[in-house]
Amino acid sequence: MYNPGVKLWTRYLPFIPLAGIAVLLFSTFRLYESSNFWLDDLTSLYWVQNTSGAEMLKALVNPASSSFRPSGMVFYWIGLRLFGTNALPYHALAWIIHTANTALVYLVLLRITKSRPGAAVGAMLFASQAVFVDIYWNFGAIFEIVAGCLYFLGVLLWSSERRSWAKAFLLSGVFVYAVKGKEMAMTLPAIWLIYDLIVRTTSKWRHAIQIILPGIAALFLTFKALAEGRAATPDAPWYMDISGVSMGRGFGIYFNMLFNSEIRWQVWAIGFVLVLILMVFSRMHTAMFFHLWVWITFLPVIFLSNHRSSFYWYIPFLGVCGLAALLVREVVRWLQPRIPSEVAGIAASACFLVLCQVTFVVHKSRTQEIRSWYHDREVEFRALIQGIRELPPPPPNETLYFAGTPGYFEEMHLTGAAQVTLRRQDITARIVEQFPDGARYRLRFENSRLHQITDN
Repeated sequence: MYNPGVKLWTRYLPFIPLAGIAVLLFSTFRLYESSNFWLDDLTSLYWVQNTSGAEMLKALVNPASSSFRPSGMVFYWIGLRLFGTNALPYHALAWIIHTANTALVYLVLLRITKSRPGAAVGAMLFASQAVFVDIYWNFGAIFEIVAGCLYFLGVLLWSSERRSWAKAFLLSGVFVYAVKGKEMAMTLPAIWLIYDLIVRTTSKWRHAIQIILPGIAALFLTFKALAEGRAATPDAPWYMDISGVSMGRGFGIYFNMLFNSEIRWQVWAIGFVLVLILMVFSRMHTAMFFHLWVWITFLPVIFLSNHRSSFYWYIPFLGVCGLAALLVREVVRWLQPRIPSEVAGIAASACFLVLCQVTFVVHKSRTQEIRSWYHDREVEFRALIQGIRELPPPPPNETLYFAGTPGYFEEMHLTGAAQVTLRRQDITARIVEQFPDGARYRLRFENSRLHQITDN
C-alpha cells in the first residue's frame, strides 16, 4: 500500500551516512579533547620559533629545499604565532584536516568502486581507526595527516576520466608538496601508474605515459632517501634494512597492529600473496588495485627495522577501506533484488548507524589503556609548562637546572619547553644530579609539579 509519509521521510535517507560519520568523528575527537603537546611537538615548536617567515616560505616554494617537512612544519609556524602554547587549537586543526581526509577517502572510493554504500562504509572505517590512534592525540602526527590529505587529493584528481598534460604537471606539484609533508607520499606516482594500468578501462597507455613527469621526481627522492637510510648506523632509528626478510617481518608487525593479533609474519606474507594471485586469476582488477595499495604505500617505512609505529597505517589504510567498499558493493548488489525498495533504504541506514556505533566502541575499547597513558603524560606536560611560566623572569642567557624531569624528557625537550613557553631563544636547560654552585634556577619535577629548590 502506498504511504506518502514513508516516501517523504525516505528522501532524507541519503543524509544518514553523512550524519553518522559526523557523529562518529565528533565522538572520537572527544576522547582526546584533553590532549596536550608531546616531545616531538617541543622539538618542532623550538625549530619554528627560530625560523623567520621568509625562511619558512622559501622552504615551501623551493622544490629542492632540504628543510624538514615544510608542508607540515608550516602549521607549527602559524600555530605558535597564533595560539602560543595553547594545545587545543593545534589539535582542532589536525582534526579538521582529518575530517577533510575522511571526505576525500569517500570521494576516492566512490569514484573507483562506483558504490555509494561501499564508499560510505570505507570512509566510516577511516574516520575512527584505533590503529592510528596517534593521529587523534599527538599533533606531531600532523605530517602524516597533511601528506595524507595531499595524497588522497592527488589520487582523486589523477583518476578523472580525462587528464591533460597540464593537469599531470600540476599534480606533480601536489606530489612534491605531499612529500614535503611526509616521506610516505613518495609512492604516490606508483599508485597513479597502477591505477592507469589496472583500473582505468580506456586510453590506459595514453594516460600512463603521463607518469613521466612525477616519476622523475619520485626516482630522485627515492634514491636520496635510500642513500640516507643506508648511511645510518644499524642501531639508528632511521636505519633501513633492505631485505626480503625485513619486508616480511615489517608487514607482519603492521598487520598484527591492525588486527590486534600475534600471527607469524610468514603466515601474513603467504596469505597476502595467495589473495593477490586469486585476484589476478579472477580478474578482480579494482580489488587488485586496493590490495597493491597497501603493499606499495608501506614501502617507504617497511624497511625501518628500528622504527615502526602504528600510525604509519594512515595512508595505507585506504587500501583496506577500498577492499571493504568492494565487499559492501557486492553485498548490496546481491540484496537489492531480494529486498523491497520501500524498506531497503531504511534497513541500509539502520545497518550503517549500527556499524558506526560498533566502530566507535571498538576504537574506545582498543585505545583505553593507551589513552590512560596519554592522560598521565598530558598532566605532566601541562604542569611543566605552567611551572615554567610561573618562574621569575630569567636574566639573559640563563640556564635552568633540573634535578627531576617528567617522564621521557631529555635536555633538548626541556630547553624547547623553556624557550617556547617563555618565547625566548637565550634560555637553556640542563639535567643534573646535583645543582652546581651559583645556580639561580634549581628545579625539580615531582608528583606532576615543578618545584623551585632554594638549597642544594
